[in-house]
Amino acid sequence: MVDSYNCLRLDNGYVFLVEVYIDNDNKKFLEIVDFDEDKLKPNSTEEDIEKLGGRIMKRQSKFINYVNDGYKPDQEDNINIIAVIATTTELGKRYRTEVGESPESKKKKWDTNGVIRIIQREYVYFVNPLPLSESLIEKIRSGDFTAIHGARASGKSTRVLSVIERLESKGFSCIYVTLEAVNVDSKELFWISFGNSIIRNGHHLIKNRTIKTDSDFHDMFSINKWEAKKTNVVIFVDEYDKLERANDDIKASFLETVRAIKTTKEDYVIWSINAIGPFSILHLNSKKVTTSPFNVRDPYHNPNFTREQVQDLYEKFQKHERINIDQEIINDIHMRTNGHAGLVCLCGKAIETDLLKYLDENSRLNFSVWLKYTAKNSLEAIILGYPTFKKLIDTLETLEKAKPAVDMLRHSFVGFLGFVMIFDSQELKLAEFLSVNSGF
Repeated sequence: MVDSYNCLRLDNGYVFLVEVYIDNDNKKFLEIVDFDEDKLKPNSTEEDIEKLGGRIMKRQSKFINYVNDGYKPDQEDNINIIAVIATTTELGKRYRTEVGESPESKKKKWDTNGVIRIIQREYVYFVNPLPLSESLIEKIRSGDFTAIHGARASGKSTRVLSVIERLESKGFSCIYVTLEAVNVDSKELFWISFGNSIIRNGHHLIKNRTIKTDSDFHDMFSINKWEAKKTNVVIFVDEYDKLERANDDIKASFLETVRAIKTTKEDYVIWSINAIGPFSILHLNSKKVTTSPFNVRDPYHNPNFTREQVQDLYEKFQKHERINIDQEIINDIHMRTNGHAGLVCLCGKAIETDLLKYLDENSRLNFSVWLKYTAKNSLEAIILGYPTFKKLIDTLETLEKAKPAVDMLRHSFVGFLGFVMIFDSQELKLAEFLSVNSGF
């Protein structure tokens, strides 16, 4: 059923309604941080909120329990969602003073819901992705149109936001957009909705302009239309694989636009355009444009956490919770997950939720407890309930045409922790099918 939640914007005290489609007996209080003002709208689903970086808060009858005394909106009662429009350092400070006073809000958490934005880092267990991002930064600084690919929930978007922070410190002007909310039903609707995203997320660069067609996009970034003749605009297009669902006219229009800009960069303020998504984006083309304008021959593969990064993450967890975790557990987590960011954090969340009650008298979590937990398939159940993998299972179970791909997955991939080489052309097509339909 539908629950109507009151949502408060902390930057102006404006209260508005959001409908969240969840069971009424399982109400959740959600907090949203660091997003542009138009992203959260009426009729947002719980999934929409979580994708914006939402997190569950302790249930309270009044919003006032989450802010300092003296900050009282007109509609104080039954405020269920806090929306912090956070784009500046000053507003980040305000977030810490207004929301951070609660002991609950100071407690770090394992974030498994997607992108970790800059303002969230001190509230979650976070691994700095920049040390393994230098090659990506160098590609972009050299003007490459890079394809950035990796599995779902592997930290691609979090890495890109860190890269944007670095690039902007070097004088580049970055615009980050996602195709998630872009309409791909028609070419006209695609350019209008994509254009709105560009303008909304590039509001610091673009004033009083509209984009309704591919020609408008060309005009928007034509060097003759900018007062500062600097070719330093870098655009990141996340969820790029959504174009797989678009018709050929839409794909061709977008690909031709990107290629034209790449070919004649001297006519535009754009320095680089970068596509972000799963492996399938390396093969995204159209009948009219058979080769991608993005560098798919030498793409950037988003790396999983190294053993050292997993170790660092769990050392932060132990320090924060004042506990000790057997080293064998951390080693086992890295082996089981292969360093996949979402799964590493999911294991941490499982320990926090289910296993802290089994600490010994020295506040140590023993390897034997972890082995019993995993042997009972408790961890497997959590992983299979994780949205990324649930989507994979639902897709493969409901599509009749998925059966050959599932068979190939079982005999070629299941049981192997490393990379699997595929040489057979038919198996390669099945592997690409898995990539497109599961988001890996």
